[in-house]
Amino acid sequence: MTIPNHITLADIPAMPVGEIAALSADQLALLQEAAQQDLQRAKTVSDWLEGAIAFRNRTTRKIYWAIVAG
Repeated sequence: MTIPNHITLADIPAMPVGEIAALSADQLALLQEAAQQDLQRAKTVSDWLEGAIAFRNRTTRKIYWAIVAG
């Protein structure tokens, strides 16, 4: 269900800055909160991916050195 005149974060990049500035203070606060939540989720996912890459690299090195030493 779409709420008329309800701006989402996906709408923001296509909007002129003046139009964004004309939004109500409440709507701006809600958008800012949503952006902060998205940012935190993205940071969490990024941290998990970095950990997975580091784990993979450590595992690959261990296997490599086991083969070379073996």
